[in-house]
Amino acid sequence: MGTRLLEAHLLDFDENLYDLEVTVHLEHWIRGQATFASKEELIAALEDDVRRTKELLSDTYPTAG
Repeated sequence: MGTRLLEAHLLDFDENLYDLEVTVHLEHWIRGQATFASKEELIAALEDDVRRTKELLSDTYPTAG
């Protein structure tokens, strides 16, 4: 229940994007919205999201990840 959320994260990028418009194209569904009992569970889920995203990208873009 509730509002669906979408977060876009740029991996391995350290430039300044403030005051710029960024277009995001969704390529893969990673996981559904979830609640976490603790910040540690959230951090573990985000780390897994990053790992799986890099795996998906390495198949599509061999220089990524």
